Amino acid sequence: MKSALAQIAPVVDFHLGKQVEIGVVSKRSPLAIFILVTFWCWFFLSLNPLDIGLPVGQYNNKRIMQLILICIFTLLVCIRAYRVALPRVPQNKLLLTAWVLSLLLVFLSTVFSANIYHSLIESLHWLLLASIFCCGIYVACMGLSRLLLLGLLVLHGLVVLKALLFLGYEVAVGGSLRAEMLYPSVEHHRFFNQVQVFVVPLLFLWAARTDFRKFAYFFLFINILLAFCGGARGLLVGLIAATFLAYLLMKPWRPQILTAAVIGVLAFFVYLILALIVDAGHGSDVFRAHTSGRSIIWRGLIDALSPAHFFIGEGSGAYSYHSLGRKEGHPHNSLLQLIFEWGGVATIAMFSLLLLILLLSWRAICGPNIIGQERDISAAILTAVVSAIIYSLFSGIVVMPIPQTLLFFFLGMLWGKALQSGNQGLNLDGRTISRTTVIDVASILTCWVGVTVILLLYVTLCSAYFVQQSFDPNEFRAPRFWAEGEQFRGTIY
Repeated sequence: MKSALAQIAPVVDFHLGKQVEIGVVSKRSPLAIFILVTFWCWFFLSLNPLDIGLPVGQYNNKRIMQLILICIFTLLVCIRAYRVALPRVPQNKLLLTAWVLSLLLVFLSTVFSANIYHSLIESLHWLLLASIFCCGIYVACMGLSRLLLLGLLVLHGLVVLKALLFLGYEVAVGGSLRAEMLYPSVEHHRFFNQVQVFVVPLLFLWAARTDFRKFAYFFLFINILLAFCGGARGLLVGLIAATFLAYLLMKPWRPQILTAAVIGVLAFFVYLILALIVDAGHGSDVFRAHTSGRSIIWRGLIDALSPAHFFIGEGSGAYSYHSLGRKEGHPHNSLLQLIFEWGGVATIAMFSLLLLILLLSWRAICGPNIIGQERDISAAILTAVVSAIIYSLFSGIVVMPIPQTLLFFFLGMLWGKALQSGNQGLNLDGRTISRTTVIDVASILTCWVGVTVILLLYVTLCSAYFVQQSFDPNEFRAPRFWAEGEQFRGTIY
């Protein structure tokens, strides 16, 4: 039987008379189709657009879906065809060094944490999120980015249409534009906004350059209108800032960006009209001219920092069990959170890795090796990631299940496309993967044992955490990851 790699063929894009190889696409690879369908299923079940009754609750459902996805994608490492299909590590060793350094310091902070069990579960979670990143690389190298993103847009569109119906009902009955009434299928309305930040750039940078531009602009208008109605100021700041950067640095997309800006202004004026009609008698704060307590949270966390935090943090998840006078499980600022929990050195290493991936991606987009829709897709993904990073300075992007998964997956796709454009892509020599040696067998067994041990520990701790929460339903410290934020005591029931 031919391997998955033997079924991969180059894709040639004819654009302006130039023949350029832009990547590879899997014709019949069962593994590629499996990853695609699995990710779609995860997104559908996590969003739950059909409002399927869930005995565990909407938020618990999102955490469980992420847990299952991480386990499945981690097990893929044991498949040889998957491992060899990933691009080689680039010659710039700073990427790998920054990743390893950050992980070492994260687990070192766990050792010195006031609650080793709680920090261990979240440190393992950060480690295993690399499986999401690697699958993003694989999808990009298989040339499946366009198909995957199209599926995400369709599924998210179902939720947006339902939210539009909720908005129409509120206007019809003369209620107020309450965010919690506008967003269906979510435990909290900000969870909806954290998915929008990844979708909106796809609509006006990629989808607007396809035959579906009218649909793209329609859903763009609805998304921005819902953001205004729901008071999603952090989302709007992230989108506006990233769009402005895209306008400055990515000239080919300036017409689409200007059109999106016009649509955004139109959505704002429609929001003002709706607010006057619906909220006139309710005394609502149309412009939400306050910080929603974030300034208090940030000041409290800054006061809790000491010089020692530059070298080592309190441990992953530490903010959720250090009260600091607040009930939130995360400080609504990814930078402050990582400095407090990981330490300054690990935070610098992680952000250096992130910025380097973004820089490589931008250079690939501006280069000659990616053209056509692949270029549009890369530009849209890059803008979405930058929007999410900026939004994470005001919200829990890095600790919520859906946006956290999307962030790592999108980063993986960016890296995969950047490596392809630099001629560091796949090794298509079938002979190099057809032979199996004793060393290969030993490495496979080691891989299986290592992955099994890590996953068993991870799933055991996660299960114990869920059981503990069921025994202590009143102990609640706001959400983060797929745990409520209440301190994990490490007791296995």
